[in-house]
Amino acid sequence: MTEQTVSSVHTEAEARKQRVCAYARERCVLNAMVLYAQLWIGFSLYLYDHVSTPGWISLLLTGPYAAALLYIGKFLASHTNGRDNLIVFAAGEKASKLFFILLSIPPLYDGFISFYALCALIRDVMPDHSAWEGAVAVAFTCAVSLDHRKEQALTHLGSFLKWIVGALFVYCFLIAIPHGKASHLFPIFGNGMNSILKGALWMCSAFSTAAWPYLTAGAEEQMLYKQKEVPIFRSVFILLLFSLITYGVSVWLLPFYAMARPQSLGWRLLLVAHMTPSIPAWSLEVIALLLLFMLALCVSIAHASAMLSKCIWRKKEPRFLKPILLMLMIPSCVTNTAHTKQIIILAAPWRAALSLLLLSTLCLLSLLRTRSKGIREEKA
Repeated sequence: MTEQTVSSVHTEAEARKQRVCAYARERCVLNAMVLYAQLWIGFSLYLYDHVSTPGWISLLLTGPYAAALLYIGKFLASHTNGRDNLIVFAAGEKASKLFFILLSIPPLYDGFISFYALCALIRDVMPDHSAWEGAVAVAFTCAVSLDHRKEQALTHLGSFLKWIVGALFVYCFLIAIPHGKASHLFPIFGNGMNSILKGALWMCSAFSTAAWPYLTAGAEEQMLYKQKEVPIFRSVFILLLFSLITYGVSVWLLPFYAMARPQSLGWRLLLVAHMTPSIPAWSLEVIALLLLFMLALCVSIAHASAMLSKCIWRKKEPRFLKPILLMLMIPSCVTNTAHTKQIIILAAPWRAALSLLLLSTLCLLSLLRTRSKGIREEKA
């Protein structure tokens, strides 16, 4: 009696669908890691100093903004013909050029902040070395990693690194917990609700590219989003939960006023490790942050470059664009860093407003186009 082999794949189309679905899930994981990097940098740039203890409340209040972007992205993905680019379908061939340029700003700014944080981290870890050397090394490494033949490899790398980076952070958190106190969690409302709300508005900027998997989806991926087979909402929810744990550990370690001490950005990025005497924890947190920030930088530059190339070159993205974008960031991240930090703090929240405005406008245009198409079909 022969045994019957059971398989969930019966046709080539089903096998293709499974591969596309797996790739779409990997892109969601990659997107979540980029958002986590932006949140971690936002803690050090703004929340520790301006909000302090109740920063976790500010982080919770960013949830509605992130959900709004995701719902708008989902709407756009479900109201397209599956052949054209989502932005081209919604805005039209000519107007889409303007949207491509404007939509390149949030990921480009994310990349700039990631580059700035990397330079600050390198200065704190290696104070005796030239900041220029570190910045050029980072730019060169990312430029090599962003070769057009390795774009899918970057997506696969995100799914692999999530376990490594996650394990390193969990280890650092577990080492740090015995060095904190419950009394550090108070005053629970810090300087009052005004500072908490300002912190929430600022931290919304970290989610400005939350809907990017929808915007950059191909025709086959758009069908998966329509069928709700890709858990992008779940990945962002898990990201937000892990971010709350991260901030909670920071608050556990330092009292209210100590969090606002005038420390360098590099020191604040490594706050968890600095609060423990463990050298392995410090080393592992440095490795985890370098991996996370470099991955975020590569992904953000890739997204910005893709948007700009679709506006100018349309079909083929030039190989020189990504290295140029990276090199242009070096001077401002190395020289006059205090002035650059002030510009980032002032300008960063505007990317949140820009993303919401652009996606809402695309949503309205897509709705109008779909409705006008339905009216023409009824008349025909």
